[in-house]
Amino acid sequence: MGNPPTGYASYLQRYDLIIAAFGAFLIIFATGLWLVGRYGSPVPFWDEWDGEYAHVFRPFLDGTLTLNDLLATQNEHRILLTKLIALAILKIGGRWDVIAQMELNAAIHAATLVMIGLWLAKTASKRYGHEASLLLMMFIAVAGAIPFGWDNTLMGFNTHFYLYIALSIGCINLLVGATAFSPQWWAGVLVGVISLFTLAGGALSLCPPLCVMALQMLRGQRRGTKEIVGICALAALTALLVTTVPAVASSAPYRARSVGQFLDCLKAVSAWPLPPQRFFITQGVPFLAFVTIVGTAPCRSDRRWRLVGGLAWLGMQMALVAYSRAAAPLESRYTDFWIAGQVVGSAAAMSLLYEKRFGWFGRWPLFLAVGGWFLILLKNFVSTARHQLPEAIHTRWFKSLLQESYLRDYLATGNPEALSDHQWMHLPYPDPVQLRHYLDEPHVRAILPRAVGGSAQESWLAHADAGFIAAAQPLFLLGAIMLFGVILISARRLLINRSPLVRVN
Repeated sequence: MGNPPTGYASYLQRYDLIIAAFGAFLIIFATGLWLVGRYGSPVPFWDEWDGEYAHVFRPFLDGTLTLNDLLATQNEHRILLTKLIALAILKIGGRWDVIAQMELNAAIHAATLVMIGLWLAKTASKRYGHEASLLLMMFIAVAGAIPFGWDNTLMGFNTHFYLYIALSIGCINLLVGATAFSPQWWAGVLVGVISLFTLAGGALSLCPPLCVMALQMLRGQRRGTKEIVGICALAALTALLVTTVPAVASSAPYRARSVGQFLDCLKAVSAWPLPPQRFFITQGVPFLAFVTIVGTAPCRSDRRWRLVGGLAWLGMQMALVAYSRAAAPLESRYTDFWIAGQVVGSAAAMSLLYEKRFGWFGRWPLFLAVGGWFLILLKNFVSTARHQLPEAIHTRWFKSLLQESYLRDYLATGNPEALSDHQWMHLPYPDPVQLRHYLDEPHVRAILPRAVGGSAQESWLAHADAGFIAAAQPLFLLGAIMLFGVILISARRLLINRSPLVRVN
């Protein structure tokens, strides 16, 4: 073994995970900024006209905004947090700035993936060595930088997708190791309740930690009347939250109409990014890790239970999307769920490498098997991105150019023909008549940017939008240097010490 690091080397080793995490954040954030700068449109799109303007901006500008307006549902979702963010951007910037919302989405997306990575990296570094944490960060940077969820990034209104992922997984992190009714337990409950105000699925955010708690009790790691009461309280609260989600008739056509359709959709989402018939490859390794951890029954404070909670969360998302959005379960907006799930699955795969019960199989065959699984995932990430993303993103961009042109034409001339006889999605709102009514309102013209024919004055926020987009490439390069520089230094240190990845007792 080599001598322990001292001075600068010791400092770098102590903080290399933080440096790598910040590098991964910059890479993912910069990719999102590039996407916004290249394909983003300043024209409000589709649900933004109803969900933001009609329900929030108009009453706010009229001085009649109430809590009921903010809590009103958008389809079956109560997107309170998204509305508050949009309102804050309007108040700060003085205009309807969907570009600023897109940039914020890119930041939240990057921060959420890195947050999940840091949460899981603590598990990896304590049990499997520091290098495993750095490899996990590299996987996060690669998977998160590919814009599979371009629909969420390029629609400022979709902030709730990213907030839902962050809050529901944060709830798991707080609850699974907490004693019932402790301050940490209450904090987890609060985060779970807040997630209700993102997507309808937030009503079930307490289910994954509930699943873990039940397994802990079955395996003898959670005992006593107090814990039983805590589990029952969470179950009752979940039932109460579910009753607040309305049944919306307009969503019925998207739901699975038979068990067969549900199972087909479940295979498709569980296999992503592989073809549906290969779902056992994508989920086989994480499922083995799930069974192994539960079978091992570590103590309640063991961080591996957080992996179990994360995998339960992924299973819940798959079932929810397969049922509620069976008509298009692999739409871009839902792939952000699967990216987050793949991060959890990757950490779970790493956990298999150091389980003593697999010692009979041999360490190196396991390394090769899990390494092969990672390579299959990465290969299919790249293949799926290459074959699907360019056409989808360019089609959306082309339509956004038409939308901007028609909108500017109508605002300049007032000619109704500018908004009539167009193909689907060539206008930024599905109903041309209602769109014309919106555009005729003085409030809309006053807050729309001048770039699309409105009269809103440019503020410092507009200049900040352009500044962030211009900084995309330097931020990406800085992030790559930080992340891969730390990985290379760590690899060099590993070679000097001549020690393989070893389990940390």
